[in-house]
Order: sequence, then C-alpha cells, then structure tokens
Amino acid sequence: KDAAHTRWIVLHDTADTGDAAHVVRWWAGNGKLVASHFIIDRDGTITQCVPLDKIAHHAGYGDAGANEAFGVSEDGRDDMRGSVPLRGYPDYGMNAWSVGIELVHEAGQQGGYPEAQLIALDNLIAYIDEWCGFECPITIHREWRTSNVDTSAEFNPYLDNYRDHRTHDDVLMLEP
Repeated sequence: KDAAHTRWIVLHDTADTGDAAHVVRWWAGNGKLVASHFIIDRDGTITQCVPLDKIAHHAGYGDAGANEAFGVSEDGRDDMRGSVPLRGYPDYGMNAWSVGIELVHEAGQQGGYPEAQLIALDNLIAYIDEWCGFECPITIHREWRTSNVDTSAEFNPYLDNYRDHRTHDDVLMLEP
C-alpha cells in the first residue's frame, strides 16, 4: 500500500482499560492477524504496529454497501488473512484503503480522553496528512460497521472538530 491507496483515517477505541503494550500483546497472541497502524496511549505515547505502506486489518467487515458508501473496493491488494466474514457485514475494502488508529479507551471506564492523548492524535493526523500529501477524511469504526461499539460516544464532542480542523479543538493549532 502507498499513499495513493490511502483514502481514509479510521479511529477506534481499544475498548479495554489496558495500555498499548497490553493491546499489542493481545493482538499478537490471538491468532486473528488484527492490528491497527497506530495505538495512542492515554499519556500520549504513540505506538506504531503496522507500517503506513502496509495494509492493517483494523476495520474488519463493514455494513452491506459500505464499500460503495466509502468509495473503497476489494481490489485484490488485501490478502484478508485472519478475516472471518460476519453475517450481514459483507464489505471488507476499508482495510486496504485506510490508516487505522486506536485510542486506548474503554467507554465509561476511564472518563474522557486525556488532553495528552488528543494532542498526540492531532499530531499523528498531521503526520498522516503529510505522508499522503492531502487530508484524508476521518471516520470512526462504528460508521463503517454500525454494530461496532469500539468507538465510544465519549468521542463524539471531538469528531466534528477532527473532521473540520484536524484537531480536537475547534481552532487550528499553530506551530510555536
């Protein structure tokens, strides 16, 4: 995969109170071959799990019609290893056309998203935009597969700002 094959940034929650190292160990040991490109810990530490030029199986299967709705396809670049089709969720194209970012967060268990984590996300989005050469639209996992609960409603106050301003705040961040 290269920047020309990146059309989306997909945000996820880990849906677990463990830190990024815990999530990486779980991914490595579960045999499902699932991972995101990046995980952002609550303290703002960013862990890269998959190189940007590789496909990560982070989005899984989406709603029927999701490939068309998001303008992605299953074009043969994705080996789909480790994937298990889900009844009613036939589309898999998002994995090959996106960068996946996990935020260490479990809904209702940890309160909101810490400022350090959100600033790290701001910076990571800017880095991905630079790598791509353009601003990829931002979506959340539950928009790809509506039954998914891993992107907490606690993120909703930030989502429009990320889509409009590429930051968690409603003003553009300037370099000092």
